Amino acid sequence: MNAATAEPRRPAGAPVAASGPEAPRDDLDRWIEAVTAAAVFAVDPHGTGGVQLRAAPGPLREAWLATLRGLLGESRPWRRVPVQIAEGRLLGGLDLAATLAAGRPLAERGLLAAADGGVIVLAMAERLPIATAAMIAAAMDRREVVVERDGVALRSAACFGVVALDESAHDDESVPRVLQDRLALRIDLDGWRVVDPPELDITAATIDEARRQLPAVTASDAVIEALCAAALAFGVDALRASQLALRVACAAAALAGRDRVGEEDTTLAARLVLERNEHYGHGLPHVDRVVFEEAIAMETAFLRFRNGEVDVITRMSPADRAVLLDSPKWAPFFAASPSVDIWGLVMN
Repeated sequence: MNAATAEPRRPAGAPVAASGPEAPRDDLDRWIEAVTAAAVFAVDPHGTGGVQLRAAPGPLREAWLATLRGLLGESRPWRRVPVQIAEGRLLGGLDLAATLAAGRPLAERGLLAAADGGVIVLAMAERLPIATAAMIAAAMDRREVVVERDGVALRSAACFGVVALDESAHDDESVPRVLQDRLALRIDLDGWRVVDPPELDITAATIDEARRQLPAVTASDAVIEALCAAALAFGVDALRASQLALRVACAAAALAGRDRVGEEDTTLAARLVLERNEHYGHGLPHVDRVVFEEAIAMETAFLRFRNGEVDVITRMSPADRAVLLDSPKWAPFFAASPSVDIWGLVMN
């Protein structure tokens, strides 16, 4: 599907293989894209939410985790969360030993607060209790952990990203939806044959520079509209998915040293975030890929749309709109939705 066409390209600044043994070209390309996703996540762990990493325990998964940890840098917290962690250990609460020693209630921080500014790694995330997943999701949304129990009131900053290790072997096993919806990136390493992953030319210093660049990155209205259109085309009707795709696009632009989201960043975000939804309620979407092309004049985009070169356009002139509505060929496929525009405010 073309959203108005160019072939997806590896974004500037993305990792490039430097060495490694022979392996199927597809697997090497997939590995490079998996590490590109790790780099984008490292630039903005909390903004992108996290990564759902589907892979059985083994050298390839550990190689990807080691790559991510190296990109984050030693100063960023890295906390592993066991699947059956107790609520007090996760969120924090009464420190019994310190309380007995001091003779008054004293609180201790939990793992989520300890991960502030870094990443938590969820082991066997497909088996994570729903209650635990909900507590992690709440902390992600609020960027803090609030505990009020056992005579203790504790409020701690908790701005972190998540790596959910998904070892599911059956369709009835999955990471809790409340967490899936908050993780922008999904990587599937199952069945790969990259025995010794190649070294890459990206470092923690590159990530630090991208983090400094990130606040200056902007995205045009056309980019936002294109990502929303791509989400609907893939059968993804959750607003959060488009927001996460935008965060990924901004992080990709920062990684490439740009201050404005470009075509390559948008295409990468659509490929990494907006996966095809096989359970879409309006019938299976017939879209496997979305590519973008920017900086097309409105009149040119409309002509290319009518010629079948472009599948979706998000803006057109009133005259072109009238042409579509008056045409028996196009009118049945015309989709419109209300919008709110503020033209002026008058104080009386």
